[in-house]
Amino acid sequence: MIFDLPPSDPSLEISVASRGYSKGLAQTDGMQVLIRPEVAFGSLRLGAYGKNITSNQYDGEAGASVGYRKSFGKMELGASATVKHLYGADPDVDDVALELNFAASRSWGALKPRVSLTYSPNDLAGTGRTAFWEAGSSYQIDKKTSLSAGIGIRRRTGGPDYTSFTAALSRTLGGPFTAEFRLYDTNRNELGENYHRRMVVSVRTRI
Repeated sequence: MIFDLPPSDPSLEISVASRGYSKGLAQTDGMQVLIRPEVAFGSLRLGAYGKNITSNQYDGEAGASVGYRKSFGKMELGASATVKHLYGADPDVDDVALELNFAASRSWGALKPRVSLTYSPNDLAGTGRTAFWEAGSSYQIDKKTSLSAGIGIRRRTGGPDYTSFTAALSRTLGGPFTAEFRLYDTNRNELGENYHRRMVVSVRTRI
């Protein structure tokens, strides 16, 4: 059987942040660099990523994914499957996990609400089954500036549950560069610094 794929559209995204975050929780004590190459064949997308993480059990995280994204008028639906790997991990650390993501968004003029679900049957390190529901919206102020906010709920075995909150201001600097100021917070500040409120500044380029 021969599959007739659309022409390939490769891209590379590099993001440098004052502190790394994932699902509302801090991942680094300092700067995080995230590198994300992707090749799109129409709605089909093949991608990978790598990033540093602060931990005494591993050095960072990398992964490979396959996804599908399709627009239906003003609505956009997407789904992906990612195999995640902790590189430089200690021998007793569970360093491979499957993660599934489903997302939907719709535009109403400058307003674009979005909902998503990220699920893993057996997450990395000592965490088992996890689910992260997130709902939010962005608002396009002008061609270069947007505001966004969201709330997420994470449920997991092998780790505490929590609710996360985020709000951000993004601004295109020129060419492929975008700067972002993002506020993170959770309802479980008593669990430690990774759950505390923090402002993160990042610069992202996509080529």
